[in-house]
Amino acid sequence: MRSRRHRRGAGENRAYDERMATLRHELWVEGDGQTFCLAGPDGDQARAMLGPGAQLAWQVDAGSHFEAMSLYYEHMGWGVYTTAHDWDHEPYPEDWVRRQLKSPTS
Repeated sequence: MRSRRHRRGAGENRAYDERMATLRHELWVEGDGQTFCLAGPDGDQARAMLGPGAQLAWQVDAGSHFEAMSLYYEHMGWGVYTTAHDWDHEPYPEDWVRRQLKSPTS
């Protein structure tokens, strides 16, 4: 598995992300709760459940669910993320990346 540990901010070049098949993830904070979801259309359902006071607190790009969750755990100070699911390590499909890149909200 190739490393995709380079974290890009929201204003950096997304063309690099597409080549690396990474997806942007968002951490939303609302009161004492939080939601970690995909940016763009694949996170619409999760964000629709947020109240009007929710704030985008952090963004990270990752190439797989495992990488996204590992970075999230690191960010939160929760230790090492583990999984029993092999599919967690699979790279995100290119069509997911293209869909996110086409979205005006990403």
